[in-house]
Amino acid sequence: MSMPHLDYRTIGGKEMLLFGPFGSITLKFLRYGSVLDSLKALKSHNIGSTVGALSRNMSLAVMLMKDVFKSGRGKLADIRHYYPEADPEDWTLIPAGVRAQIIKKDPTTGKGMLQFGTEVITNEDGGDICGFLGASPGASTCVTIALDTIEKCFLSNPNKPEFKGKWVPMLKELIPGWSPDCAAGDMKGQTPESIKKLYHDTGEALKVNPK
Repeated sequence: MSMPHLDYRTIGGKEMLLFGPFGSITLKFLRYGSVLDSLKALKSHNIGSTVGALSRNMSLAVMLMKDVFKSGRGKLADIRHYYPEADPEDWTLIPAGVRAQIIKKDPTTGKGMLQFGTEVITNEDGGDICGFLGASPGASTCVTIALDTIEKCFLSNPNKPEFKGKWVPMLKELIPGWSPDCAAGDMKGQTPESIKKLYHDTGEALKVNPK
């Protein structure tokens, strides 16, 4: 779930300023699904986790429900909190994407918890089938998600050890700070000098001047 923010985009050659998201709710899993989708998903093995996740996130649920019933004037007031000069004549309310909220069992407490972000799911052998659950990865997380997918499907695949020899040199060339011995984004083994070099090399590749 994203926090409310202003977002400047060029869409179809036209400059636009977007604001969102506002909370919404639907019992459908797909746009043209059934209002019974959510109820059908409740089973004996997950109803406890579902109720537990709700009880632990009541403030979030209340905030989302307030957004659902918020009037146009209320939505405009939210925009003006970030952009005081906002004119209602310049804004159009457009329904955006809908996603199903993932609820997992907390391994430490056994209770239900909300799962945010994108989770990579593979079969036990790894590499034969792979799927993504949760939010679609944006620019800030897509590289980490891609590395997680490669690590699970190729580098950790016990049935095809030759994958590691093919992928590791390629990844180290693309991402000098990456190591097959640590998770994506982990800075384990880095020194202040190596991190400074990474910033410098990244700045040169992106044509910016890191300080």
